Amino acid sequence: MVGAPIIGTLQEGTFTLLMFIAAAAVVIGGLRSIPLAFAGGLAIGLAENLVRRSATFAKYIHGFNHSVPFVLLLVWFLLGFLAL
Repeated sequence: MVGAPIIGTLQEGTFTLLMFIAAAAVVIGGLRSIPLAFAGGLAIGLAENLVRRSATFAKYIHGFNHSVPFVLLLVWFLLGFLAL
């Protein structure tokens, strides 16, 4: 795997999370534009860091910041559905 030196492990949970974050970034990018997908990835990373630092109520919930891509993707789909 190419990302193993960067990620540090080959565990399937880490790989699945990484692929879901990448897929969420691509969906936010509209499946058309690499720069927009890159911006979506940056937005997801920024949101994860903001949640990690700002959500003091979830300090003891392990992996709470990893739920950010799921929530952003859900909101993105709901907004897209409501726009129809």
